[in-house]
Amino acid sequence: MKVLADRPLDALMVDVATDAISLLGTTRKDRLRRCPGCNMLFFDGSPPGRRKWCSSTAGCGNRQKIRKHRQRQTNVINSKAGT
Repeated sequence: MKVLADRPLDALMVDVATDAISLLGTTRKDRLRRCPGCNMLFFDGSPPGRRKWCSSTAGCGNRQKIRKHRQRQTNVINSKAGT
């Protein structure tokens, strides 16, 4: 559904509302998730339905992966120092 509005923000809000109504009216509404990194809502369109973050490459997912990597590296250094 296309709606022409005098103001671009109004047109955007109509698109968002239309998509939300379409999504919530389907059985796929359980795929609507909240990102633990930023609390933004996102739709998990992955086939297994196990997406965790709003963005796994450039956003919250990448930051979480970096944190885990640094923690592993710190643990390796600490375990070597303790021997």
